[in-house]
Amino acid sequence: MGNTGIDPIYKELAGKAGVSKSEILPKIFRKMANLEQAKILKELPAPSEEIAKKLNLKKETVDRNLLELFQKGLIRQGKHGYNLGQGWGSLVDPIGSSNLSQFKELDDEFLNLCMALTTEIIQERMALFAAIHTTGNPLPNTMRVIPRWEAIKDIPGILPVEDLREICKQLAQPVVVFNCPCKVMKPDRSCKDTIPTETCIWAGRAGQYQLNRGVGRKLTYEELLQYHKDLDKYGLVTMVMNTDRMPIQICNCHTCCCMAFRATSIARKRFNHRSFAKSRFIATINPEKCNASQVCIKRCPVKAISMKYDPASGADRAYVDPEECIGCGMCAVTCPSKAAKLKLVREPSHINPIMSPEALLDLTGV
Repeated sequence: MGNTGIDPIYKELAGKAGVSKSEILPKIFRKMANLEQAKILKELPAPSEEIAKKLNLKKETVDRNLLELFQKGLIRQGKHGYNLGQGWGSLVDPIGSSNLSQFKELDDEFLNLCMALTTEIIQERMALFAAIHTTGNPLPNTMRVIPRWEAIKDIPGILPVEDLREICKQLAQPVVVFNCPCKVMKPDRSCKDTIPTETCIWAGRAGQYQLNRGVGRKLTYEELLQYHKDLDKYGLVTMVMNTDRMPIQICNCHTCCCMAFRATSIARKRFNHRSFAKSRFIATINPEKCNASQVCIKRCPVKAISMKYDPASGADRAYVDPEECIGCGMCAVTCPSKAAKLKLVREPSHINPIMSPEALLDLTGV
């Protein structure tokens, strides 16, 4: 897919954002920014007075355009004014969580381009995995599963960075929930009519950024815990960045549309690898308590549970495949007979500091 017919300035903007190889991003820039706005973007970072003088525009015109571009998620506000986001993450998340109803150009064509962009990002990640794989080094797990806190609250040895109660308590204010970019940017997702889109959380400066651009709503600590409790019925998997530091963002991912699962479906086939780390826990089911309701089968987001004949009871009982279980705890909090439990099976070293982009490049030799 080429960029024929696109003004070269949009390709320049993709390069300025550090994504020069993208075929899709220039088209998204063209969709979200008219030519005047593109010229303004090209001059960033710079004071609006300076941009206005250079482009022979009124300062008010530049300021108005900058505000619109900020609200759309194309630029961020730093200490010295606006600047263009750098890299996939700093562009995709803000763009995908924009208030679509506010701008007529953020239409179905825009969403289809976003969908193509997320596919392009996953392909780029698989290429990186392939390069690392040839070196024999372990592939990275960018995200990590956080179990439902009710499922682990009585287990000794829980770390603060895997206890949702502690994570929520230590999040910097404001804590903001907003529409998940992965879900919004996949308009053909099978869960469109059954799964809510307001499932992503940013805190502190990141949360304030969303509020400043008119996106999302604030939650108190109590509201945040209740919010996650309310998500139990949807079977979403809570994830944070795979680091031993307290996170500043929380994702609640669905298997059909969120990038962590989409990337994993490809990575497992090619490299027998998940792009996200399991929690330190695994589900177990007591066959004596199991009443074969099969609720756990319906609730398990990764299809790790099936019915299996149990000789002791002489009947089929739920069985957990330990290889497939990601330790999310969904079965434990929804099992009507309390037969499903989580068990701590992995050492604290399972939680690793996330690799920097530089470290990834070192592994690939690029």
